[in-house]
Amino acid sequence: MIFHKLRQIFFYLTIEIIIMKNIKLLLVAVAVAAVMISCEKDPDPNTITLDSTEILVDSVMFWYQSPMGGDAYIRLITSVTGQDNPDLLKLYPNKGLNELEGTYTWDADEKPAGTYDVGYTANYAGMEYEWTAIGKTGSGELVITKLDDGGYEITVDAVLSVGSYDWTTGEFTEESTKDISLYYYGEITAL
Repeated sequence: MIFHKLRQIFFYLTIEIIIMKNIKLLLVAVAVAAVMISCEKDPDPNTITLDSTEILVDSVMFWYQSPMGGDAYIRLITSVTGQDNPDLLKLYPNKGLNELEGTYTWDADEKPAGTYDVGYTANYAGMEYEWTAIGKTGSGELVITKLDDGGYEITVDAVLSVGSYDWTTGEFTEESTKDISLYYYGEITAL
């Protein structure tokens, strides 16, 4: 996001330099260009923070459609240092007939348009995993911003209910909670 704003400033300064032939503006434009280059080389890293543990995201989000049916949702599978298997983050934004871009509030029950749910599975290997979690009351907003380059900036602060499923009844039993934060800047691969 910062890079895009700097690009706009640089463009404006370039026009002013051409029109006014102002050497001071030229120096400012060179400084803005240097900051743009540093932003391009060192963007804010995509991260997931679970309680106080930060995980660097090393992959791209993608839309996923379960073979069992239901609505498509966003998945992010990323490796975690010290684990044999990656972690899986699931975002369920209910955009209704609207565009994906927007601010969503948490709701796992009624799920009207403009709400979302979240899920997380650690050390994910299909039906084998270390722990799993679903969204919980107290979760903050999911904010999805579409960028000029076609990508997205996605942020969320949520509360996870960590527990286990009884697969015969579909009931989830909470054993503990975790706070999760996500910062993601990039594409979402289509189905």
